[in-house]
Amino acid sequence: MKKQVFWYFAVLMVAALFFNSCEKEGLEDNAILKSKPADFEQPIVLPLEWQCGDMLSTDLLAGKYSKAGVVEVTSDEDNLYVKYITDGWGITETHLSVTSSLEDVPGWPGNPEIGKFNYKGEHADLDEVTYTIPLSDFPGVKSFVILAHAVVKDISGCVADWYAFNALIPSTVATANYESGADGTGGSYFSIDISNDGYLNGEDYEGWCLDLNHGIKLPATSLVKFISTYDDNFAAMVGSQIDMPENIKAVNWIINQDFVGKEYAEGVVFTRGDVQTAIWRLLETTLHTHWLADEERYTYI
Repeated sequence: MKKQVFWYFAVLMVAALFFNSCEKEGLEDNAILKSKPADFEQPIVLPLEWQCGDMLSTDLLAGKYSKAGVVEVTSDEDNLYVKYITDGWGITETHLSVTSSLEDVPGWPGNPEIGKFNYKGEHADLDEVTYTIPLSDFPGVKSFVILAHAVVKDISGCVADWYAFNALIPSTVATANYESGADGTGGSYFSIDISNDGYLNGEDYEGWCLDLNHGIKLPATSLVKFISTYDDNFAAMVGSQIDMPENIKAVNWIINQDFVGKEYAEGVVFTRGDVQTAIWRLLETTLHTHWLADEERYTYI
């Protein structure tokens, strides 16, 4: 059973939709819908039996992968309605761009300039925000380009108690069995089984290399001592074994994103080499690249 600790942060999210308006004299058969992070990649066309009043929706993405909510778009003969909905996140700001073409979006063809979006608001940790936009503001326009951006914060009430977590770290020595990791969902640099320790006994822990100067020839078995990477004294604990221990919080964040196996671009996924190389870049003064790593992917991480 794999065990991980998850951190939650305030995030920025962008959803982009192309939407056909309702007309009294009939509708087009196709609507265009695409959920993307903050970029202007070409949308895909979905063949939809779309009729006036039907809803189109797309995910609100935190970063590039994590779903934090949805944006729903509907219309009638008079108005366009854009609704933000989150679950466990409080919406504090929204920025909404509604235009008749991509070329009219602020920032095109670069990154969206959310400060120049034509609708915006500040909110008190809401889980729903709706904009009602009169179609009379867009005379003669039959379709819209919509970019929805939100700033949210965690209101789930779940706060990590790192002092309690650190107190659970065993002080006794245990046995670790190391094997080579694998790519795909849940992949890692090492696969580690822990024995001779009651609390952490288990199989298939995800493991990563923090120090290039102390290698392990796999498969291997060794005695291990546990140190929490969430401990305030982590740098003192590891001493000179890690070149830049001050970056361990960034490493914690990377590990908890489960990048391995997730899509980086169409047909391209992150490998364990990408994640391992990103970790080495944060902790090591010696530059080393895993053979499975790609510079664009580990730089993105």
